Parts: sequence; C-alpha cells; structure tokens
Amino acid sequence: MDVRRISRMRSLLLACFTLLTFGCGSSPPPAFVSVKGRILKSDGSPLDRAMIRFVPKNDTMAFIKKYGDEPSSLTGAKGEFDMVISGATGPTQGLPPGEYKVVILMVESAKKKQIPERYQDWQTTPWEFSISSSGKTDLVLKLDPK
Repeated sequence: MDVRRISRMRSLLLACFTLLTFGCGSSPPPAFVSVKGRILKSDGSPLDRAMIRFVPKNDTMAFIKKYGDEPSSLTGAKGEFDMVISGATGPTQGLPPGEYKVVILMVESAKKKQIPERYQDWQTTPWEFSISSSGKTDLVLKLDPK
C-alpha cells in the first residue's frame, strides 16, 4: 500500500471513531437534578399526603413522550417532597433542568378543600420555577388562601 492510501484509511477510521464516540450532533438527554422541598398550608403547618406535580411549561406531551411521565411526589407528614419521574423503565430520582409550573392535588378527596383551586390546575397555579443544572433542594411552597 502506498503512503497516501494508508493516510486516507487512517483519516476515514478516525472520522468513523469520532462519529461513533460523539454521535452525529444529537445532544445527550440532560442529567436529572435533585428537587426537594416542603409545602405549607397558609397557617404554616405542613401539608401532608398531597400530590405535587412539576408540569413542564413547554410542550408537556413531548416531555412525557421522552421521559414517560411528569415529575411528581407525595408529601410526607412534615410536608416534605422529593421529586421523581415514574417512567417506563422505572422511577428516576429528580427531574431534568427546565421551566416548570407546580400543581398540588390532595390524595384524599375529603381534604381537597385544604388547597385553593388555583393551585390544582397548571393553567392557574401561581407557582412557576426555573430549575437549573444544580437542582433545587430548599423549596418552601406556602399556600395563599386567597
């Protein structure tokens, strides 16, 4: 083999290796980040046994298609939550960075009145958050009775 042919073969192999290693310009999915906090009633007491959902502000259906579900969590006795996505491959702790609206629903329908209606719908909730690549582990959400 002549030197030119060997040089071309090396270049071709290097290009193939680079494409296989780094892909064809598609970016990897964002890393999931921790999002934790507490929900308090208007009197400052914890809101327990409530379902909190982080609804993506942009293209919710594409988000669900990609990850399998919206991020959600059930609050504990102290109102604490730790967001999880229950996707097709099982639960994943955290959520991808992005813009979200927060919705709260009561698990027990008898306690539904503890949450003002505007917090129960993604279109009316006043809570909107930008989650950065460092996550957010100190959210304190307080329900306003108005």
